[in-house]
Amino acid sequence: MERGRSAIARPDAGVTAGLRLIFVSTFVLNASTSVIFALISDLQDATGQSTSRLARVDLAGFATGPIIGSLLFEVVGLRGTFIFFAVVAAAALVLLAPRPLPSLPTSAESSRPSLVLLRHRRVLVATLLALALFLPVGVFDSLWDRYLTDLGGSNLLVGLTFALFALPFVTLTAPAGRLADRLGHVRISLWGLAVLVPCLALYGVFKSIPVLVLLPMVEAVAQAATVPASQAAMAAACPPGRAAAGQGLATSAQLAGAALAALLAAPIYENLGPGILFAGTAAVVAALAATAWALSTAADRADASGQPGLEPTLSADAR
Repeated sequence: MERGRSAIARPDAGVTAGLRLIFVSTFVLNASTSVIFALISDLQDATGQSTSRLARVDLAGFATGPIIGSLLFEVVGLRGTFIFFAVVAAAALVLLAPRPLPSLPTSAESSRPSLVLLRHRRVLVATLLALALFLPVGVFDSLWDRYLTDLGGSNLLVGLTFALFALPFVTLTAPAGRLADRLGHVRISLWGLAVLVPCLALYGVFKSIPVLVLLPMVEAVAQAATVPASQAAMAAACPPGRAAAGQGLATSAQLAGAALAALLAAPIYENLGPGILFAGTAAVVAALAATAWALSTAADRADASGQPGLEPTLSADAR
């Protein structure tokens, strides 16, 4: 990045400015992704299969981006890497800008705050599932590169782990979405989290690079099922015209949880080591999943008996 006179006087000024730009661009990217997921979730035909298609593309790009970036960095440097992705984004904008957006359903509740949706039992369940799924992202985003580097890995190896992580999404997300539509979105989400939890704990146990390259693929199988299922659970749990608000609520919970995890991960890693860090993350995810399971079970019983409590869900498809 370019440095002016002030940057020469203060060598960290250019770095600080660059970090600020990265923070802003990351915010914009996450916000735009959230809007897209909210949009597809509020369509009347939103299902686990439809959300799985978007999740497959989104997470495949997220996972393959690091290895593409690592290869480009070796060839064209940091500036060239950012320019390449900027050109790709600009080309996507040119292709998509002329296309019309679908019209979304509305209701009398459409203008109400998103937090009001937490009165619906299954919206609360779907929010907890989304939080449990995304919480480890904060840990991985902040420390995965550092962890593998401390074990002797290279930047290319880090990118390779993300690329291998993407493979199950490419092949399994769509059938997992269809399976969630048949067996229940909450059920498949909980099954996926049951696989995710031991994987998280094992990251801190195995210090072998080959194991840490392959283990994310096992985790990705669980993620490929849980991501579309949890999103479809939210879409099914919300009242008509409120699925976009529900998806925004879930995304807010996800990003808040990931941010908190990222904030705490570094000092825990430095002072207590990776074993405690990943075991603690697994324990928190397990607690969130158990709470979601208990609330979902209570909602099923209440709906079956007609007992009041929190506002009942308008759709049973989220189960």
